[in-house]
Formats: sequence, C-alpha cells, structure tokens
Amino acid sequence: MCSGHGKCHSPYGVCSCYSGYMGADCSLRTCPIGSHAWTDHAISDDHAHNPAECSNRGVACERKTCPDDCRQKGRCVSSAELARNADPGILRQIEGCTAASICQDADCVERDYSPCMETTEYDVPWEADMMQGCICDSGYRGYDCSLRTCARGDDPLTGTELSEVKQTNEVQLLECQATFGTFTLTFMGETTSPISVDANVFEFTETLSALHTLKQS
Repeated sequence: MCSGHGKCHSPYGVCSCYSGYMGADCSLRTCPIGSHAWTDHAISDDHAHNPAECSNRGVACERKTCPDDCRQKGRCVSSAELARNADPGILRQIEGCTAASICQDADCVERDYSPCMETTEYDVPWEADMMQGCICDSGYRGYDCSLRTCARGDDPLTGTELSEVKQTNEVQLLECQATFGTFTLTFMGETTSPISVDANVFEFTETLSALHTLKQS
C-alpha cells in the first residue's frame, strides 16, 4: 500500500507520503529543494527567487559550476567569496593603511587593524552563493584561468625625451608600529623572507634586494 512509502488513510484510501516521496501512490521521488529558484514569479517587491524544487532548473541544480573547473589553474568560489577577495578600491589604494587608520590613541597603544582588512561584502543578493567564478593561481588569468600572464615592468618609453608622459620615481613610506615579530613585503607576486621588526637599514635593504622582481637586468 502506498508503494511502501506512505500511510493509507481510511475511509477514502488516500496516501499520505513520507518525506522524499510524492504522487497518488507515493511511487515518485521528490527532487531536492534549492535555497533559491533561478527563475520564478515575484510575490511582492524585492521578494523573488524563493526556494523551489530543483531550483526551477529542471534538474537538481542549486549552484552554477565554473568553466572547465578553472582548468585546474585556480579555485572555483562563489560571488560572495569573489567580492571578499576583490581589490579594496581606489579610496583604500590612495589612503593606504597607515598609523592614522590603526592607532586609537596618541601613543598608538590601542590599535584597530580592521581598516587594513576591509573587504567588499556581497551576501544579500539572492545569487551571492549560487553564481561561481574563478580565482586564478599566480601566473594565470581569464574567466577560466586558461590564459598565461605576461611579465610586467616599467614602460621603457616613458620618461624619455620623445615621450609625452614624463616619469617620476615613486617614494613610499612604510610605518611599522610593531614591537616584536617579523613582517614580509610582496612586490609583483614575489614575497620577501621574514624581516625582523628591529632590522637595521642594511638588513632590510639586503632582504628586499633579494627579490628577483626588483633586480635589474
């Protein structure tokens, strides 16, 4: 009775199916319910993409996959994760993460490093955890990580007498507020070995100069 997947109720002989089964005789399996439907009808303002069987995709499909699994040259992550790994933006690039952002008092005893870890949040949109994209490994790029990145460096045509764009050397000031431990610096994808916070100028310069990306050909 009821295909062994439900209870038959008297006096009309109607089946009440167990979870996971459906149909008049409980002979059909139900499909998984996706957390969001890819397509459906909005029931009110900003109220759509509700949970639906098979996410309204015809087959059980709650998330899109990355093209060719990122060619095994990257990680397939959600839109929310892509946003968290995105560039913090022009404003943060301009302001940097300085002592003015970190120090909570004049002597910088109380510190808040959260400004240095600002990320872009993308958790509210319905597709935040359904759409997937590639974060490519170093040396690869493209929507599926199938392209190799070329070496990057200074444009030899800037700063010359024939160039309309005049070049100036960039000077950066690094402020280290730590009293113990080590830190590293990364330039064009290459990272230094650990540098002690109390390293002198010679030690710092020697460690930084060991980067191949800084060496002159």
